[in-house]
Amino acid sequence: IDAGWFFSNLYNKKDKFYEFIKRSFDLILSVPTFIISLFVYPFIFIFIKIQDGGDVFYTSKRIGKDGKEFSLYKFRSMTDIKNVDSTNKNEKKRITKFGDFIRKTRIDELPQLINVIKGNLSLIGPRPETPELVREYSNQIAFYGIRHTIIPGLSGYAQIYQDHNNVPKFGISTKETEDKLSYDVYYLKHRSMLLDFSLIIKTIKVLIGKTGL
Repeated sequence: IDAGWFFSNLYNKKDKFYEFIKRSFDLILSVPTFIISLFVYPFIFIFIKIQDGGDVFYTSKRIGKDGKEFSLYKFRSMTDIKNVDSTNKNEKKRITKFGDFIRKTRIDELPQLINVIKGNLSLIGPRPETPELVREYSNQIAFYGIRHTIIPGLSGYAQIYQDHNNVPKFGISTKETEDKLSYDVYYLKHRSMLLDFSLIIKTIKVLIGKTGL
């Protein structure tokens, strides 16, 4: 990747019609899904309160389009959420038993539909990282900031196609993130409504497969 590649593959991809359709599609799918998901909220509330009596929701700072910071909403899956360190691999040890379940089933991400409705997230795009990790990776990986040229996503090309044994999960994982970036760049170059729709269908299949439905 160099300046010429950036200009020919990304700058010329600024299609306002595509962006309008993509945003409309996000709202058409996320609004009714969010309303339906509200029926699950009371059960999540009860189980989290029974487990340790802590907060139900967790708000995390993430980096979005154009490097702007926003608040990402999730159901809490860890203990002591006030001192979460996204650069520390030991954070995995703080996941609660119920938190492990809602993470594996992706139920913890349901509140992110609020982010999609607000426009912080799209249904499909590069997954947003915390400011701490973005600063670290920007120093270690060339052109890492290129993924911030579009709105991040609830799911993405990397989440579907990257080898699950090579996915960065906790702490700083430079090699795995560099690999992930290649998938994000592929999406940036080839993004279209057809690709977005295909990734949405594949994401649903993955979620159904993990929940056993």
